[in-house]
Amino acid sequence: MKIISQITNKEYHTNVVGLSRSLLAFGTLLTLLFNNNQLLFFYGVDFDTRYIGQSPFTLFGLFTDANLMYAKLIAIAVLLVVILGYYPRFMGILHWYITYSFLSDCPIVDGGDQIASQITLILIPITLLDSRKSHWNKPRTKNYSPYLRIVTYFAFFLLHFQIAFIYFDAAVSKIRVEEWINGTAVYYWFTSPTFGVGDFLQPLIYPLLKHPITLTLITWSTIALELTLAGALFMKYTKSKILLFLGLAFHFMIILIHGLPSFFCTMSACLVIYLLPSNYHISSIKIAEIFSKKNDFFFVFKKKFETILSKNKSSKRVIS
Repeated sequence: MKIISQITNKEYHTNVVGLSRSLLAFGTLLTLLFNNNQLLFFYGVDFDTRYIGQSPFTLFGLFTDANLMYAKLIAIAVLLVVILGYYPRFMGILHWYITYSFLSDCPIVDGGDQIASQITLILIPITLLDSRKSHWNKPRTKNYSPYLRIVTYFAFFLLHFQIAFIYFDAAVSKIRVEEWINGTAVYYWFTSPTFGVGDFLQPLIYPLLKHPITLTLITWSTIALELTLAGALFMKYTKSKILLFLGLAFHFMIILIHGLPSFFCTMSACLVIYLLPSNYHISSIKIAEIFSKKNDFFFVFKKKFETILSKNKSSKRVIS
């Protein structure tokens, strides 16, 4: 009964859910805005053959080649509303429909598009029970049945399990490959002509790949981090919160090296909703505390440096 009481006393519809949904939508929006229809929905040497998706009822499948731009504009409009946070109860299903349609009808997708479709599907029961006008608003405590809180709790549990499994599967898949085991896989990924390091980072990254120790550390640390992120499912927030920053930094490096900003948005959304407590609500006060002078790295460094200087001055006076 104590567990049931803890579940029913929590507020699950916080702006953490909102931030995660906005990041997911922003990732898909970037892909739609910065790629033309020919590249997204056609294939072949000259991209002249329309890709036929898994279902004829997807958004892009409902429009002919000549009218495909209308489908794209509808998708962009829906994603913008999701990012702004309006009416999550109604937009949750539409958001999933857009991500599923894109996954089904685009011949070139990355792992982020697949994950976005999965996460938005699991988010549907959570958004359906969200009566707020905006997902940025504070949780509503009135007229919320304990039974609905239990449903929301299990939806969150499924969501967390799915994200943990994504990282676990990514790590285990690497362990099965010889290049990841012997510590050389990163070399092939970083020097790939398609997904490799950009020209501006090559002078910085390539020297690291020439040394066996740094190459092996980079390769194995990737697997270690993914396994640790999977294990965060069983950690308390006080122990797992550092993983949020490590995970975000890890995926940001993927932007710099492999050039996948939409993937970063998707995985950042996963990390936010996975590693922050399900009843956590980000307030302006908490954000201000993070960036306050007392917590600012340079402010602390400056104070410590001034203290050291003052001690040195006082010791010189005593000696003289």
